[in-house]
Amino acid sequence: MSTVSFAEQLAQRAEAAGVALDARLSASLAVYFELLRRWNRRINLTGLDLDAISDDGIDRLFIEPLIAARHVAPGTVSIIDLGSGGGSPALPLALAVSGASITMVESRVKKSVFLKEATRELGLSAAVLTVRYEEALGDEGLTAAFDTLTCRALRLSSADIAKVETFVRPGGRLLLFRSAQSELSGSVTLPRLESHPLPRPGSELIVFQKVR
Repeated sequence: MSTVSFAEQLAQRAEAAGVALDARLSASLAVYFELLRRWNRRINLTGLDLDAISDDGIDRLFIEPLIAARHVAPGTVSIIDLGSGGGSPALPLALAVSGASITMVESRVKKSVFLKEATRELGLSAAVLTVRYEEALGDEGLTAAFDTLTCRALRLSSADIAKVETFVRPGGRLLLFRSAQSELSGSVTLPRLESHPLPRPGSELIVFQKVR
């Protein structure tokens, strides 16, 4: 797939989802896509076919994070993403939220190396922590250090959410990508601001707010 073909497909999917996409953001996403495609030939970053990526693949890797970016609170300057893997939703979201720094938590070394290279190529203000998120919870420097938390790769239970909310400042938000059919075990004490359907069938974005 050429850069032009990718840009055209991305623009079509963005229009279908009602997502704003300017030339700067489109160009940055194309750089990320090419990095992901190149590295995916050497290490398994995603099971998607990146040489002939489907509309669903574009939606998952790029459109869903751009939708999530609209639900990041105004004034957000710091974001933490758990289980960052191949960089989506973290990197597209960080590119879309101007001025925000991103901290990515990824336990697998090879994927962490890719994330560091990608942030360098994209010119993002970013940090990559090569640990499990449970280990990061013990770092006092990360407690209440972020305006927004995002997570798609990990299936967090209500008990897990009660733990990871400690990364977020009072008034901050947690953005969770989930299957619309999946139910949280137990009750979540955080106020749920909204649930937003995502383009891929059966997927939704749940937005929680940390009150205190």
